[in-house]
Amino acid sequence: MSKEKQPFYKFKGFLAENGIKQKYLAEKLGISQESLSQKINRSGSVFTLDEVKIICDLLEISADDFFLNKTFQKREFRLSQTQPISIS
Repeated sequence: MSKEKQPFYKFKGFLAENGIKQKYLAEKLGISQESLSQKINRSGSVFTLDEVKIICDLLEISADDFFLNKTFQKREFRLSQTQPISIS
């Protein structure tokens, strides 16, 4: 498996399907459209946690669905399935 970071295809598709322009989203984030495009395509800088929160709040979406990779989600799921340790 390639370690090269893949663009956020699902997020790009969501924007297209819902008629949300990158220019609009970039304005809401306070960044240039070019910078947003680079972040979505993972060809430049990366989204900050604040930017992801703004996007999710604005578009009413979950970061889990669009920004977290499956490896992270699987790890979180496994951790949530473990039994708590009782210390007496």
